[in-house]
Amino acid sequence: MEARGKEKEFRDFATYMGFTHRKITPLWPQSNAECERFMRSIGKSIRAAHTQHQNWKQEMFTFLRNYRATKHATTEVSPAKLLFGRNIKTKLPTLTQKYDDKEIRETDERKKDKMKDYADTRRNAEPSNLQIGDTVLVKQDKQNKLSTPYNSNPYKIVERNGTMLTAKRDNGHTITRNSSFYKQVKIPLTIVNEEKQREEPATQLRTSGRINKTPAYLNDYVKSCYVK
Repeated sequence: MEARGKEKEFRDFATYMGFTHRKITPLWPQSNAECERFMRSIGKSIRAAHTQHQNWKQEMFTFLRNYRATKHATTEVSPAKLLFGRNIKTKLPTLTQKYDDKEIRETDERKKDKMKDYADTRRNAEPSNLQIGDTVLVKQDKQNKLSTPYNSNPYKIVERNGTMLTAKRDNGHTITRNSSFYKQVKIPLTIVNEEKQREEPATQLRTSGRINKTPAYLNDYVKSCYVK
């Protein structure tokens, strides 16, 4: 109940502030790639400052200032200029240039689509055909030598949002993962031996009614076998 209360409080806060909270897929960093990549750059600057025995906080702020003042490779405009409408002051001289917000958004979308196509080609990505109602197995972490790649307890997909799928088990447990974590099963795994025994008994194999005749060239051999 406490967790639900906090979720409602955050939704109310988002509505009041006028922003939309977009949930990402659990255990799928690619869905939040921009933040993950930026944290990689910040971590690199902090480690460099620590190695050089410098104040890592001061070096991090210096890195952030330079990053915000540098022209971005995707938008071709610095982040500070997109936010404030002007360049921030740095030690490097700058020129004041006007920019078109619509043109920048189109450039950003075009280059991101190009990067996505490149990543999908490198990873041999294929579209998922899983639909609501399909029975699936969920990929699990490897615990020991006997662990299977997928959990043997089946789930059923109950919700889909792009590549983010939510599956539910008979006991009510739900799990949300990327589509690559699921494997569709055609035959329900809940079939037990009792159900198999209730099936019709297997019919015995019928023998052919054809009479086997000995080839003519073996007649002499067969007759010799019966000679005492």
